[in-house]
Amino acid sequence: MLAAPKLENEEARIKELYDYGILDTPPEFNLDEIVFIASYICQTPISLISIIDRERQWFKANLGLNATETSRDISFCGHAIHQDEVFIIENTENDERFKDNPLVTADPKIKFYAGSPLITSKGYKLGTLCVIDHKPNKLNNDQERILKSLAKLVIQNFEMKKLFKKIQTDEKNLIQHAKMLSLGEMASGIAHEINNPLMIITGKTHLMKEYIRENPTLDGTYLLSEIDKIEMTKDRIKEIITNLRLFAKNSEKEPLQPYSILGLLNETLLLCKEKIKNRSIEIKLDNVESMKNIYVNCKPNHIRQAFLNLLLNAYDALESVENKIINISFQVLPDRIKISFIDNGVGISKENRENLMKPFFTTKEVGKGIGLGLCSTKGIIEEHKGLFYLDTIVQNTCFVIELPRKNEKL
Repeated sequence: MLAAPKLENEEARIKELYDYGILDTPPEFNLDEIVFIASYICQTPISLISIIDRERQWFKANLGLNATETSRDISFCGHAIHQDEVFIIENTENDERFKDNPLVTADPKIKFYAGSPLITSKGYKLGTLCVIDHKPNKLNNDQERILKSLAKLVIQNFEMKKLFKKIQTDEKNLIQHAKMLSLGEMASGIAHEINNPLMIITGKTHLMKEYIRENPTLDGTYLLSEIDKIEMTKDRIKEIITNLRLFAKNSEKEPLQPYSILGLLNETLLLCKEKIKNRSIEIKLDNVESMKNIYVNCKPNHIRQAFLNLLLNAYDALESVENKIINISFQVLPDRIKISFIDNGVGISKENRENLMKPFFTTKEVGKGIGLGLCSTKGIIEEHKGLFYLDTIVQNTCFVIELPRKNEKL
């Protein structure tokens, strides 16, 4: 038996293979159909999509063989990936490389093999689409051509999945980028929000020092009262910083969990209320009582991000309005909740409505936004099996979030 040598570009090939993320993934219907077609066209009982790893061949799709992988050194596909065309062994008993191979002398007793290499767009060979028979066999020109075409379909499937994963990664990076932009927009407000309690602490400690100097016989009641106020102020700072850290972290691996929708909104408002207050914007909450004990199964930090995007979007829309109002209304439906963010700004023109959710589309002046907020909000809500849309029936600008709900915390 002759084991196939490693390819000259083996390390680069392995890196390319791992970049595809194929190994040890579950079966896929489309690929199972391809091996079925290959087996039918070539009239063989066995057909495989074989991926060549460093020391093993692993079967992504498998028709007619019980094994899920074998050692690479006894693999036929290890030889096939040295070829650009279909690698064919019509009768293994007549081939010095394979006649004493354990896959020939024992089960599955391969007598015929034909494998078309799976060649990526960069020219790397990840494995093969192969057909196998227990008796000597041949392929005619049409069968060989179809086998090659099916191998190209396998690679196209891999390429599409790789592209889809890249799109998902880019989307997650986009959401994180939007989050950091939001933090930048809130920075001055958050600094003010923290500076206020720090000034209180500074003032209280100064007064306590003066009181101690002026009163040799100390009044413990007064001091305890002042210390209590400092403790409360400290807790306020801690809450702000905790929420800020939660918001800032990249939470893609955050698990889905039941969370109070009202709690999520309040935590978001805590981060931006100073910024909103500085512009004299009034926040109105409608039908809040209905939201008590209403939970959604979510990634909490992602929903906070969606809420913040809409609050900041409304904040910008109200820049030139005198009586600034953001109205947040809730509606509890049998299987979902509906949250509407309504501002009394100038509204959105009909020609801009269809582009609102597209990445980098913005009607703001240069330097005041790059158009990621609504796009990332849409992605977040749809990731949670919800809906996000502009309600054009409402006279003012009204963005709506609908999310599947849970009646109570689990």
